[in-house]
Amino acid sequence: MAFRLITEGHFYFQLHLKISSVTMFTVQSVGSINEMNTMNTMNTYERVNIVNMCEHKQIHIYKLKRVYGLG
Repeated sequence: MAFRLITEGHFYFQLHLKISSVTMFTVQSVGSINEMNTMNTMNTYERVNIVNMCEHKQIHIYKLKRVYGLG
């Protein structure tokens, strides 16, 4: 299952994102579009704070919706 995120600005980072204190995600970001691939499901919209390991600053990422394909 793939999830698509829109982020503010352009950057690159790769880290493990922990959501709801239970589910671990692997995030790979290039540019302003991120995709989160996981076997778990995320059902609600929520704002996630992510730490950019390259720039050492906090980036706000908004989960938009669940996507089942490209576009």
